[in-house]
Amino acid sequence: MYKKPRIASAGILFVLFLVGNGLLAVSPPVYSDEIKPAEILDSFDISDLNTSFSRLHYLIAIGPDQKVVAEIKMRLDSINPQIRFAAIYLLIHIAGEAETVLLLEAVKDPVPAFRTIAAGALIGLGERSAFPILIDALRSDEGLPYSDPPKSIRVFSQQTLEAYVAEESRPAGADDWDDWWAAHQEQLMWSDSLKRYVLH
Repeated sequence: MYKKPRIASAGILFVLFLVGNGLLAVSPPVYSDEIKPAEILDSFDISDLNTSFSRLHYLIAIGPDQKVVAEIKMRLDSINPQIRFAAIYLLIHIAGEAETVLLLEAVKDPVPAFRTIAAGALIGLGERSAFPILIDALRSDEGLPYSDPPKSIRVFSQQTLEAYVAEESRPAGADDWDDWWAAHQEQLMWSDSLKRYVLH
């Protein structure tokens, strides 16, 4: 029987990509309670990533507050891709099972990289629908947003799949995930001891 895990992955893996490459060096938040989630999300600016990410981490420290979640929901279909990225980035860090429905919306984003990042969080919340999105991204050379030096979503997807599928349960080769998923999707089970998916 399939069993849902209760942890998310994409936020951790994505931050490792940024921190590991020297891009994300956020400072401790210094904002007052008067700062509104809407302002932080709407002010995400690629010309000042340190400030933008620092402000997002201020909201991450708050956690899945109802006001924060409401502001995320309103921005998942924004016409501004920077705002959608900010909303998805914040979402993958605070999402629990209650926010699964928002992640399911985020994986419909028109930008493949945004879909992939959201799928990385979904897979850690027990949503097997994330597997095809991550597997599809293995064929893409599109860049992972704001990684420096550039990293592809293919690398992110590969590492996410490897992080959440036990080694003995993975396909033999990196190019075999499509066939593996078609053959084994119904046999996947979450292992509490391994903190990974295994085949049964």
